Amino acid sequence: MCGAGMGGLALAHGLSGKAEVVVVEQDVAAAETGGYRISLNDEACGALADLIPGALMEEIRLVSDTGSAFEQFTIADSQLRPIVVAAEPTGQDRILAQRQVLRVLLARDISASIRFGSTVRDVAQDDTGAAVTLSDGSVVDGDLVVAADGANSTVISSFLGTSPTRDLGLTGIAGWAPLGTDDPPTYLRRGPALAFGADGTGVFLSIYNPPRELRPTRQLRL
Repeated sequence: MCGAGMGGLALAHGLSGKAEVVVVEQDVAAAETGGYRISLNDEACGALADLIPGALMEEIRLVSDTGSAFEQFTIADSQLRPIVVAAEPTGQDRILAQRQVLRVLLARDISASIRFGSTVRDVAQDDTGAAVTLSDGSVVDGDLVVAADGANSTVISSFLGTSPTRDLGLTGIAGWAPLGTDDPPTYLRRGPALAFGADGTGVFLSIYNPPRELRPTRQLRL
């Protein structure tokens, strides 16, 4: 398995006990991950629950926002006035997980199968199987290589001969800050929003309560 993101780790759980799994990951630890939150819809929650132990799924729910945290999605103008408020379908499962915590939990019980600090250089296959060459020159042999290494996948590039992605010229900045004393728009208490300015610049907004050990120590973090 190349890549220890959410997809790679979930699949590694699903294969555990059924096959010998080796996960190679360029980050030095599961906690070394960007972003702050990821939304899992009903289908994603069902797929994750099928792959990981039930107790681990419940642990993820306990440290995530669920239920009323995503009852609707709002489109707002530059003054944060709602333009469209779309209710989410009722009766569906939804988890708003903190990315770092989610990855740490998914990696915890299968850490013996993960080789952190290992960067994939290229991948090759023949009639006997496949081989992953790492940047330090070592080789991992296997019957099957799974490309779970993201948009700029080295695995896919090895077979295509070129990167599978192209630069769209768009830039995004992610971060969070304390609410302060001003009350946020009431619609944010029922779900996230996307606000647009006149020049087309957009900002995604949501309220969340990070786990205690991840609460900010500064006013703003990007």
